[in-house]
Amino acid sequence: MKGKAVQTQFPSIIRRRMFYSTAAATLLVMFAVWSSWLLWQDTEEEHAYIEEVLYPSQRYLLSVSQLVERTNQATLFRILFDDEKYELEHNRLWKYELQPYIDSLRHKEQLWHSVDDRTLLQDVIISLQKLQIQQLTFIKKHKIDKAFESEREMYEQAISEIQQEANTPSLFDAPLATDSLTAAVPQQEDTLTGSLPEEVSPDWTEGGLFDAPLETGSLTGNNPLQQEFESKVAPVSDKVQAEIERLLLNFDGQMRLSRDLIARNRLLMLIEGFAVLIILFVLMLLGSRWAYMRLSSGLRRLHHFFGELAQTNVPESVPVSQDELGKLCVDGGQIRENMQIIRHFAEEVAQGHLEAELEGLPDGEVASSLKKMRQALIEVAQEERDRSWITEGLNLFAEILRHTDDVQAMYDELMRELVGYVGAQQAALFVLKAEEDEEETHLALTAFYAFDRKRLVKKEVGKGEGLVGQCWVEGNTIYLLKVPEQYVEISGGMGSEKPRSLLIVPLKARGQTLGVLELASFHPFGEKERRFIEELASDIGSTLLSLKSAEQTRRLLEESRLMTEQMRLQEEELQNEIDRLAGEVRKLKYESKEYRSLLDAIREKAIVMEFDSAGNFIYVNDRFCEVTGFSKEEILGKSRMMYAPADADPGEFNLLWSQLSSGIYLEKELKRSKKDGSPFWMRAQLFPIHNDKGEFKKVLCIATDITGKVQSTQRMMRSQQELSAKQVAFERACISIETDKHFHILDINEYTCRLLGIEREQALHAHIDELILGRLDFEDLTRRLEQDEVVTGDVLMAAQDFQYKYVRLTAVAARNINQEIEHVFFIGVDLSADKHHEIDLEGKVEALEKKVYRLERNIEELKQL
Repeated sequence: MKGKAVQTQFPSIIRRRMFYSTAAATLLVMFAVWSSWLLWQDTEEEHAYIEEVLYPSQRYLLSVSQLVERTNQATLFRILFDDEKYELEHNRLWKYELQPYIDSLRHKEQLWHSVDDRTLLQDVIISLQKLQIQQLTFIKKHKIDKAFESEREMYEQAISEIQQEANTPSLFDAPLATDSLTAAVPQQEDTLTGSLPEEVSPDWTEGGLFDAPLETGSLTGNNPLQQEFESKVAPVSDKVQAEIERLLLNFDGQMRLSRDLIARNRLLMLIEGFAVLIILFVLMLLGSRWAYMRLSSGLRRLHHFFGELAQTNVPESVPVSQDELGKLCVDGGQIRENMQIIRHFAEEVAQGHLEAELEGLPDGEVASSLKKMRQALIEVAQEERDRSWITEGLNLFAEILRHTDDVQAMYDELMRELVGYVGAQQAALFVLKAEEDEEETHLALTAFYAFDRKRLVKKEVGKGEGLVGQCWVEGNTIYLLKVPEQYVEISGGMGSEKPRSLLIVPLKARGQTLGVLELASFHPFGEKERRFIEELASDIGSTLLSLKSAEQTRRLLEESRLMTEQMRLQEEELQNEIDRLAGEVRKLKYESKEYRSLLDAIREKAIVMEFDSAGNFIYVNDRFCEVTGFSKEEILGKSRMMYAPADADPGEFNLLWSQLSSGIYLEKELKRSKKDGSPFWMRAQLFPIHNDKGEFKKVLCIATDITGKVQSTQRMMRSQQELSAKQVAFERACISIETDKHFHILDINEYTCRLLGIEREQALHAHIDELILGRLDFEDLTRRLEQDEVVTGDVLMAAQDFQYKYVRLTAVAARNINQEIEHVFFIGVDLSADKHHEIDLEGKVEALEKKVYRLERNIEELKQL
């Protein structure tokens, strides 16, 4: 009760101080983590804006700037060289290169932070549209001028011819005004998306149009076409370049600001980390100093106290502290008192007083362990005495068991010494005796000590007879403290008395019982005596087994000699019998062969036929009639040629019969004819049968109808041939590409490689987008394939020498067992020849329309004249 009262008065001073310092440090760390997370998130957003928005936008703008210069060059070359391929190159640059970059810039525009940049991009797009219109207008004006010059030459030539014929002055000697012809040609306005032609000529590549040399003086400053180009088209182009340059400068400024913000955020996070570490260090230092100031004095005293306890000494009592250490001081005093009690107990045990008591020690684990230790020491001492007694006894009787020269003397000495060693009054040894007949095996009394001789005369014990017989059968020790009446009495000079305990132990070795040992005593046998007698019984059993093995070895050697002689005589008789049976087997083999073949055929429900030596039917079963349509009356007695097919070779029939008549067994697939003339096939087994004299008697045919199988095989072969031909035609005339679900090429046929002029090894594992010109929406394609659609469309595929092919592709998805897309097959047809022919026809139609237009104008002018 006092200890509990003192315990409740100890204040928690150190705990409160440590709690305050830990709480302050935790709040500081949470604030630092929160602020660092905000700075890190801001930094990542700025970095992502630079990498995903500003950098791509700059690349797109630079590409647009370069392409604008190339369109100007293509426009100027179209005028200077009067070559339509430069016009087609101009259209290709606007439609397939500039337009994708403009679309990408419009997509990135949604992510720009600056509204001015978006406005400026719209200015760039408007300026590009104006530039395209100016370039197209310039090219069309050049076409009109060219047409006007051609028409003027035609008119002058026509007027000259008229003047020569009429010999009259011409009204058209003065040159025609260019404005009148220009006004007669309707002007057309194109937009950025609607002015380009639908197809691109595949006869040139990027950059190849500008390699032709210029004519002398075509690009001089005095060229009026170039001056007109610089006055109308160049200012618009310069405006586009200036606006693009302004956008690039804005992007550079934004990237500098973003990098500065990222660097500033990183510096702030670094400074914040150092500040938090310093503050945490100060807080931990103050908390530790507070704890140290309170704990140092008490800990020094407790350290000395528990140090003495660690050295197993009993220290002086420690003063009680009025804080958390007070409980430790009280517990230390209690430990000191318990140590004194344990020391006193150890001294008593060391002096041999194992019955000493632990007075005053609380009932805990240590007290319980010490009591168990004391009890264990008592038991160990007793076990050591018992073990020593058993070991000495086993050594004594082991010496007796070695005297096997006189077995009976050894048995007698063993009983005499055993009775005296274990303190028994009577002992008997029963040993297993086996006769030639195993059923007469019994236990015979071999040696005894102090038993009534009248009761033991000719003593033999059978299995299960009495306690000894029961111990033999069960193989377990029997220990009785209540001996049955009239079982045994111990006689002495003053009379006889019934024993109080009886111990019957089996003599076992290697799992078998070789005898029984019976002991009787006036006193109960203790655990020590029973264990000793059982171990001794095991040694006696091993000795009996050795004696038995020696006797059996001698007897087996004699029996082996007799059996060897008997086996030699039996072997001679057996060989004579084998020779006689072999002859009978050969005879039965010929007699049973015919019947066994017939039974097997009937059992399998096959077609069965029999022919005589001349080849005529002598037997057919119902299955034969069912398959061929012949009745037995129609076929029996007829020649085997009756059901031969019309295209059969007589020589083959004769060869088959000659082989059978020679005794050769045949198994073949035969084609035969039914009654209606239709063929059928069967797998036949032909057995030639001879009589006892070895003469050819008849032929047994057992067959199976395989018509359906043969016809199915023929149809399958024809289908495989057709499929192989179709596959070869497909491989030689169609594009075939196999990709994974991410559209990386896994396989490509040779026709595709030849068509595009690529190597198969280079195409493998590449993305199919590398073979297709223009942009392809693979996300939409994947969505449609997942809906089990068959997607078909026309695309341009890149070919060698910077050419391209028009291809109609069909995409089909192949799924795995989990119904997931695993492969995608692209099957295509080359449409380049048709497309080129279509383009040529459009050009010819356009030229023909121009000629018709010119002729109509000429006719109208001639009518005016």
